[in-house]
Amino acid sequence: MNTERHRARGFSLAAALLLLAGCHSTTLSTTWKDPAAENLSFNKLVVLVLNSSPGERRAQEDTLVANIKRVNVQPSYPIIPDELLEDIPKAKQRIIDGGFDGAVVLRLVDTRQQTSYVPPTASSSWNDGWGGGYGASYSTYHVNPGYTVTDTFVRAEISLYAVPSGKLLWAGASETTNPANARAFATDVLKAAAEELRKQGMLR
Repeated sequence: MNTERHRARGFSLAAALLLLAGCHSTTLSTTWKDPAAENLSFNKLVVLVLNSSPGERRAQEDTLVANIKRVNVQPSYPIIPDELLEDIPKAKQRIIDGGFDGAVVLRLVDTRQQTSYVPPTASSSWNDGWGGGYGASYSTYHVNPGYTVTDTFVRAEISLYAVPSGKLLWAGASETTNPANARAFATDVLKAAAEELRKQGMLR
C-alpha cells in the first residue's frame, strides 16, 4: 500500500487523477447544521473553492455555478484573485461589497492514493477435443495473472454561509473515490450536498 497526502494551498487535484482505476462515487455527511435554518433561499449566491490550484479553482467554481439552479449565482474568482485568498478579511469584504446574500465554500482537505494487489486466479474450460480412444474429455486450465489497482480518495468540506453576517448555516464532509477530473469532482460533491440538504428539509 502506498499512501500520499497533500495539504498545501496549491493542492493539485489533477496530479492525483492520473492512472485512475474503478468508478467514481461520493459520500457526504452533515457535520453541522444551524437548528434555526429552514427552507434556504438566496437572491444572489457566490461560490468559492479553496486549497485548489488556480486553474482547477476556476474550473470547479464554473462547474458549481452551472449546476446551481433557480438562483443568481456567480463564481468568486472575478472578484477575489488567487493572491487575495489568504487575506480573509479583504476577501470577505469583497463578497459583501458584491451584494451577495449567501456563499457556498468548497474546501479541499486531503487527497490520498491507495494501491492494492489483486492476486492471480485460475479457471478451467471445456475443450472441444476428445482425449484417447475411450472418449474421455479434458479441461484446459487458464491462469489469470495478478495486478495492482490504484484508487484515489479526495476529501473535502462544503459549507453554506449567510452574507453579510457570515453566519454558518450548514456544513458537510465528503469523500470522493476516483473522480474523473476537477469538474466531475465538484459536480459530485454539489449533488451529494444538495441531496443531503433535501433530506433535512433545508432545500426543495
